[in-house]
Amino acid sequence: MTATGSVWLPVVFSTAAVLAWRRGDVVAARDRALELRPSQRARGPLVAMVDRWITAAMVPISVREAVQAWLLCASGLIGLGWLLSLPYLIVCGGFALGGGPGLLWFRRNRRSIARANAVPELLRCVAAELRAGGTVVTGCVAVARSSSQLAHDMETLTSRLTLGASMESACAAWVDESSIGSARSAAAAMTLAHELGGPSAGALDGLAASLATRIDVQHERRAQSAQARMSAWVVMLAPVGYLGFAAVIDQSSVGVLFNTGVGRACFAIGALLDVIAMGWIHRLIGRDLQP
Repeated sequence: MTATGSVWLPVVFSTAAVLAWRRGDVVAARDRALELRPSQRARGPLVAMVDRWITAAMVPISVREAVQAWLLCASGLIGLGWLLSLPYLIVCGGFALGGGPGLLWFRRNRRSIARANAVPELLRCVAAELRAGGTVVTGCVAVARSSSQLAHDMETLTSRLTLGASMESACAAWVDESSIGSARSAAAAMTLAHELGGPSAGALDGLAASLATRIDVQHERRAQSAQARMSAWVVMLAPVGYLGFAAVIDQSSVGVLFNTGVGRACFAIGALLDVIAMGWIHRLIGRDLQP
């Protein structure tokens, strides 16, 4: 690498990150000045998609902050690889460009799991409201005003009830819109409790206890599969670590891998098989861990 070439690429990425940061600050200041709610702000399809990924992964940052952090980390890693050598540039560039989306992909079920874990508490809250002389609707309103993961769901459900929908149709719409496996049984129980009133509180508590037991079993499965998940990470990262070690100890061996046609073909095939192996392991161990 020449001295000029080793400097301009990090500068370009750093400049892009700073410009994105400044652009995000300008847009945020404009939205605050116009007093726009998040649902009123202009968002393109790409921003909406990233926002869905961040929400599903339960990462407590905005889209602007996520993109800014990703660009800054990418500029640092790619600049480091550019300063060292071509193998380092390829490895660092892969981590820089795939690290952020990969993290969101591996955490894509976090929100679904959290919402599924909140269903027993929803049923207990409705049962407690029935024992206190209230109704299923007031129980849903209480959950909507709480910090539960199902607060938005119950807010939508109570809005439908306010507009004149029946409890059965509102609960059916909730089941169709949510990706929670236990939502169907919870919706059926709440519909029945809406018709029967207070005497159904015990049945709601019983269903909540049953769902909580099933969630505990799933947590136990997840704990027992921790070794398999760690093996998946080892399968993925061990070749990358060995490549970096070989680049430091014997750069000629790495040169054969990247400077010859056979070496590049072996690297591409090995990287593809590495990704397939990790995805397959996660598919096997995650099949029974879905919420």
